[in-house]
Amino acid sequence: MTIEITNETDEEASFKFWSNHLLRNRSIIVDLMAGQYKSTLVCPKCKRISKTFDPFLSLSLPIPHK
Repeated sequence: MTIEITNETDEEASFKFWSNHLLRNRSIIVDLMAGQYKSTLVCPKCKRISKTFDPFLSLSLPIPHK
C-alpha cells in the first residue's frame, strides 16, 4: 500500500505511515525498539516535495577506539 502525503502535517503523515507499518509488523520488539526516519526530497525542476517515513529496527552507531 502506497501512502501519498498531501497537505498533512509531519505528525499526521508520520502517524499514517506508522499505522500502515503496524498492520503487518505488530510485535513487542516493534513496540520497544522500532522508530521512523523522515526523508524529504525536492525535485529541482518542478519543486515538488516528497516526504516518506521509513521504519527502522536498529541504528548503527560508531564505537570510539582508543
